[in-house]
Amino acid sequence: QNSNISAHALVVPVVYNLALQGEKQGLLYYFTGRENMIPLINHTDAGREQLYKIKSLSSDFEFIPGIVQRGGGVQLVCDESSVQNAGNYKILLNDKEIQSCAFNYPRAESNLRPLSRSDIEAGIAKNHLKNINILDSGNASITAEIKDFHKGVQLWKLFLTLALLFLIIELLLLRFMK
Repeated sequence: QNSNISAHALVVPVVYNLALQGEKQGLLYYFTGRENMIPLINHTDAGREQLYKIKSLSSDFEFIPGIVQRGGGVQLVCDESSVQNAGNYKILLNDKEIQSCAFNYPRAESNLRPLSRSDIEAGIAKNHLKNINILDSGNASITAEIKDFHKGVQLWKLFLTLALLFLIIELLLLRFMK
């Protein structure tokens, strides 16, 4: 009476999305080298006769995870050493696939934070590197710093100015000291 939503064209996608959002979902992926708790969707009882396995899709690697029953659901426990290679895995219950999961490497190598000067110097000292120089440009442009580093300090302008100054002093001394 108060709405015409049932006659609207959006009722089917809205109801479909409501059904999808109401479904239990696990994480998209887990990390290798960490303890992971993988919830099993639509499995609420882990009986004594049930054998869960996690098997790699790309190799023959498989292992038996730990099982924990919590809050009316079953979770598989993978410790730090169980999964070492990233990839897609399937969860088997008595050799029948019931769910899938994925493992990725931790993102520590994706840390884009640059090293500090002291960290770089410590690495140079630790590896006994002799042919590495660290340029500290401050507010100057890096191209000017590299140019100064390759060409050294340019003193020719100073010497030319001093030579002209001493020449003028010599001329003045010769002229007025007669």
